[in-house]
Amino acid sequence: MVPYLSFNSDIVNRFKAITSLEEGLFAKLLQSLGEELQSFDAKAQVYDYASRNAGADATEFAMAVEAVMPLVLNEQYAESPIDEVIKGVLEGLARIESYSLWAAAEKKLLKVRLKKILSDTTIRLQSKAWGLVLERPCVLGSARILTDIRPVFTSKNPTSVEAFTVIHTLVLEVEEGSDSKTVHIALDPKDLSSMRESIGRAEQKEKVLNELASRAGVASLKIK
Repeated sequence: MVPYLSFNSDIVNRFKAITSLEEGLFAKLLQSLGEELQSFDAKAQVYDYASRNAGADATEFAMAVEAVMPLVLNEQYAESPIDEVIKGVLEGLARIESYSLWAAAEKKLLKVRLKKILSDTTIRLQSKAWGLVLERPCVLGSARILTDIRPVFTSKNPTSVEAFTVIHTLVLEVEEGSDSKTVHIALDPKDLSSMRESIGRAEQKEKVLNELASRAGVASLKIK
């Protein structure tokens, strides 16, 4: 079995969805996993993408994505022999009664399609790239800046506003291992200017490095 998968009737249905896709849509699944792998880490984005790209088969498409995401985003995937991963999946499914009702052709097709997914070069590279991001002790979930105006009252008359000040607060949602937390950081105009300059420099350096990689014939993977 695959230790990072929880085998139950729901996961059996998700893997069955992989076999129900017609060939053209399965090809679309492979393409989307290579292009949208990191976005698919959020369930809502999976179903939004499926509704826009899979038409009447959107539900099956989304379920198929959900079936393989724990495989391709797990750090063990890139380091494990593909046949061993597939064997573990099939052994886990075999423990669930509903899997025994599958036709032999469906079981064979699942094995074939899992191998195509797990051996896809682009998907494996995206998985490794995403793993490099998650190796860091703290990962950014989201960031936003709250801006509000605060009145300054006179000391003698609390009903009279003497002045006002604009206050910025940087709100970071961060993940540390299995824990999530929110950090609030006060910012002044100099902080905003410094952040803008740092972000601009980072974008320039990324552009230069991408150009170097392109000239060297090395693929540049986009982390979304």
